[in-house]
Amino acid sequence: MQPTPRPAIAADAPAIHDLRRSLADWLLDRGVEQWHPDDVPLKDIRAQVAAGEWFVLTGADDTIVATVRYLHRDDDVWPGDETPAAYLHGLMVDRSHAGTDVGGELLRWAERRAADEGRDHLRLDCVEANHALRNYYASQGFREVGRRAFEDPKWRPVALFEKPLPQPRT
Repeated sequence: MQPTPRPAIAADAPAIHDLRRSLADWLLDRGVEQWHPDDVPLKDIRAQVAAGEWFVLTGADDTIVATVRYLHRDDDVWPGDETPAAYLHGLMVDRSHAGTDVGGELLRWAERRAADEGRDHLRLDCVEANHALRNYYASQGFREVGRRAFEDPKWRPVALFEKPLPQPRT
């Protein structure tokens, strides 16, 4: 596996979309209402890749084994917040790599990147009802700082998490 994520390229968008759909199906099979298979259309992922938001980890055969979407603002989930933070979405690990700390590797990479950019916090969210994922983020050093409900019924309430980042010494 590639140790550092690389920026996704246009050709990666279908694989990112397929990974999300397969994980949505896997979650639904276990009764977890995190995602639905058609929540994010391929055209949206293509646009996000073109905007430089997606990063991927690849395996030895260059297939995508994990992804994360890295943003400098998240007005959908953290509206009006001017904290200098980085935001993560779409942290996904192919089930064949579950339990190998690939997700932790991506989180640590995002922490380093955000700290290097002078961000104070790394933030993310997950569907409030996904207790396993909430526990996972807590185990990775994230603190639950609130919740957000949405007017749009396609969005489920989310738990908000953040992790303070070390600041460079002056």
